[in-house]
Amino acid sequence: MAFLPSNNSKLTKFTDYILEMYMHF
Repeated sequence: MAFLPSNNSKLTKFTDYILEMYMHF
């Protein structure tokens, strides 16, 4: 679910982590 530009790879990773945790929780 990376809807952000590849430029913000760090932010994308953070968002993916949050989304994954939220989905699993």
